[in-house]
Amino acid sequence: MLIPVIVILLLAVVVNRYWSPILADKVKDVVLSSSDSLYKADFSDAELHILQGKIIIYNITLKPDTTVYNQKKRLRLAPNTLVELKVKRLVLNHVHPFSLYFQKKLNIGQIILNEPRLNVSYQLNHTRDTVVKDRRTAWQRISKSLRSIHIGSILLNDVNLNYEDYSGNKVAISKLKELNLSANDLLIDSATQYDKSRLLYCKDIVTELNNYTGETPSGLYAYKIRHLKLSTLTSRLNIEGLAMQPTKSDVFLIKARKTGWAYWPILCS
Repeated sequence: MLIPVIVILLLAVVVNRYWSPILADKVKDVVLSSSDSLYKADFSDAELHILQGKIIIYNITLKPDTTVYNQKKRLRLAPNTLVELKVKRLVLNHVHPFSLYFQKKLNIGQIILNEPRLNVSYQLNHTRDTVVKDRRTAWQRISKSLRSIHIGSILLNDVNLNYEDYSGNKVAISKLKELNLSANDLLIDSATQYDKSRLLYCKDIVTELNNYTGETPSGLYAYKIRHLKLSTLTSRLNIEGLAMQPTKSDVFLIKARKTGWAYWPILCS
């Protein structure tokens, strides 16, 4: 009984050792080719746990190549939005390789992204789309290689989002911290390709935001939100602990005179 167990464990160690660099090269090639060499992807290490059906990838980075971006910008082919992503750990649980190999069905129980850091910058490089849109559904695009894709749940924990808009006279910066996203029952197949009850092929997408602070567009009032939750399944937005108050008195009076607003304190919780 010990012999097959030892053989399986040794195979797992060998596969895990040689699988990581193969996966790294494959990911880099896919990202380069799909982004027309604009983005580069990398990660520090990967673990494949065959018996558990688990894949763990550490320190994932996705960065734009500034040289390629500037070349595209001179040719007026650069995108308006640039993205930089860092993920501390990506975990894929309950991966079913046999259904993928024999039935051409990609089935994953759960995907977890821990502490993703997302930096998005927007700059108006062009007003017309430079890419011909592919109007096929997602299933029509994958149907030649896969019969379906199913992911039980996708969890993004402790997301840090930084958005910079360079299209105006001055840079507008928006930051979101303590943001959690979860998507349930993602299914792409022939039946769900036109299912309007799903958003992005998911049965439900839940967004939760904690301890958010900001200002109104006029700059007259500052507000705080202790907890915010939005569900696409119920189409419901819940806000807890909302407090709104004028900015500093001198700043408020100056801005109020310019905008013609009257002083009206608001405090709700």
